[in-house]
Amino acid sequence: MKKYQLIGRKNIFVRSKPSAKLVTYPYLHLCSLPVEILLAIFAQFDDPENPSYTTLVNLALTCKKFQAIVYKHIFYHHVSLKSPAVFFKFCERHLAPNHASSKINYIKLLVVKNPPIRDSSNFKLKIAGHYKFEQFSNGNLGYADFLGCLAHLMNEAYGLKVLSISEISPDFGFPVDTSGTHGSSSGSSSSSASARTLQKLVLKTQSGWSIPFRLSNISLIFNSFDVVQELELVKFIIDDYKLTVDPCSVKVHISTLNLNACMYAPTFKKRHPTKKLIPCPLFEQVTSLNLYNIQTGNDLAIIDFIKLNNRLKTLSLDMASSIFYTTSSSVSVVNPVKKVFNFAKYNRFFKLVCSGHGGYSTLNELILSDFDLVEYFDHNTRHQLELSDVDSWVEPSTDNFESFLAFLSSIANLSIILSKNSTVTRVKTCVNCGFTTTSNDLNVSSLSASNWTVLLKPLLLSNDEKCNVKVYNHNLHLLFSRTQHS
Repeated sequence: MKKYQLIGRKNIFVRSKPSAKLVTYPYLHLCSLPVEILLAIFAQFDDPENPSYTTLVNLALTCKKFQAIVYKHIFYHHVSLKSPAVFFKFCERHLAPNHASSKINYIKLLVVKNPPIRDSSNFKLKIAGHYKFEQFSNGNLGYADFLGCLAHLMNEAYGLKVLSISEISPDFGFPVDTSGTHGSSSGSSSSSASARTLQKLVLKTQSGWSIPFRLSNISLIFNSFDVVQELELVKFIIDDYKLTVDPCSVKVHISTLNLNACMYAPTFKKRHPTKKLIPCPLFEQVTSLNLYNIQTGNDLAIIDFIKLNNRLKTLSLDMASSIFYTTSSSVSVVNPVKKVFNFAKYNRFFKLVCSGHGGYSTLNELILSDFDLVEYFDHNTRHQLELSDVDSWVEPSTDNFESFLAFLSSIANLSIILSKNSTVTRVKTCVNCGFTTTSNDLNVSSLSASNWTVLLKPLLLSNDEKCNVKVYNHNLHLLFSRTQHS
């Protein structure tokens, strides 16, 4: 048969591929175990101190089930790219121009360290202050390449939940005038595309630096995601003037704002003493504010800046921050200096926050984390308050733990998370304070509901018992709960 006679009959000689048969393993076979058990077994080879990647690769080559578990839950679940060169190499292997790797969708947590700054691929050096020459770094990832690869990676990683960018230098920033669209990396957009949500975005500065937070730090992220549920900033400076004056050309939606060791710079009033501070466009949708490792008392003013949007509902404060405490001498030889909560200074602050008046009218939940609550219960103060009810003409002092609890009772929902040190704190109970028994050695975890009712009496009995109270240990195990309906 001649060659031209085979042109229309080429499909006849194509061998049909045999249909893949589903392999059924015995009941006691390793492959028949549930995924949760296999994950526990495979996790033994993923020890951070002594990882056995060769064993995991061999397991992935055994069967498709093992391959999916190893790739999805171990290799690609948490991807950390420690340098621009490693980042570029990863993108080069997984983000082909015409076909991206399907394993990109396995990524849940992506960590990018030390992102390059603009024009970092070539920089100028001076010799003796006169002669200049340009030095080019071959093989390193340039700024423009980094932007393209990161945007492509975010568009392709549909399973991405957490994005962390650390070791950010003061000169780092994304272009603010980018007009990227959601969807594929080809640039074609669709108005009917479903909104994408990033659960958490973490930005950390370089060690020893505190840099101003700007729109350019997150502009590229919102070209791929419509909503960021939680934004965490570590060691940034929140400058109210720069954040309110600079135009916001990107639609930003942030629900929860976490500030860790961040400083507040109220420079707006210094520049415009007669003008009124306006809400920040970047934080317009923020409903929850969490402050951790608070540096100075001035940093608490960030609450006033955020609540200008009239949407703030939840406020969380790190009670382990040093600003809340003063030092006093102790009889202990091991710890001669003891930290004492400064009720005289901060009772009025908590009274204002929980008042429900003015800008705090929308706030309905307060969370106090890492707090040694039980340590400040004082029997003598409780006895004096009991006596002051009889001698009502004597005005009691408000610079104590009892008044602190009374001020907290004005908030609708209060959650107290005890510190880890509270697990070793011993509680003293006596009949004169209202306890049913007298003891000097009660553990916090063993306190009954009636004991908690006595300890938190000013909190539970004030304001017609309208405050819903929950007390947790450091592992978030519920120790006590009182609601309006209980």
